[in-house]
Amino acid sequence: MTALEEAMNQRLLDRVSAVYDEKAQVQVASLLGYAGKVQMIEAMRGSAPSRITFGETEVVSVKPTKVRAITEVVRQQGDARTAEKVFFEWIRVGDAWLIKEQSFPDWSPLVGEWCRGEGAEQVTMRLHPSGNVEMTMTESKVPVRRGAFSGGTESFSLVPDATGAGATGEGRLEYAFKFEFDGSLGVSPTSGREKDGVPSVAGTWKRCAIN
Repeated sequence: MTALEEAMNQRLLDRVSAVYDEKAQVQVASLLGYAGKVQMIEAMRGSAPSRITFGETEVVSVKPTKVRAITEVVRQQGDARTAEKVFFEWIRVGDAWLIKEQSFPDWSPLVGEWCRGEGAEQVTMRLHPSGNVEMTMTESKVPVRRGAFSGGTESFSLVPDATGAGATGEGRLEYAFKFEFDGSLGVSPTSGREKDGVPSVAGTWKRCAIN
């Protein structure tokens, strides 16, 4: 953990990469989903510098070749400070301990980038860990809805922005959601009325591929 913290803060990406297994699965905030090690490093390369501090660590399970732990991670970027719990699965490879999986147990399961066909185009819905949501037409990148979401394991509410690009001002909208066996997300309205002429939040979504 100390080696990873130092490498991240000094932007030594080769050293960061060396702490992760070649087949590591990493949940990346900027990509809104799981990515491989190469994609994670490229996302870090394009991100603004920040200061990382690893705090208290709770060991979930220990085996001779595997350790699972949840660590508090504090990120300082300018005046902005965030603290999140991060799950790490460490595996022993030869004489080294490497990260096999990294994820955010407190994130809503809705967080991610979702896609759906909309006539001749595709619409993309991005649900961020911060609670922000935005919908855009995939090809034109034109925003069609922005707002904030919150919710639990089976339902969520969406409050669209009232002003600015992508504002619809529909008031609070309530939805039920369900994950299907194929990983798709089914969303159905329960309260409120969506604006006519705007792609609906309701429907069936699939996770967009991370390129």
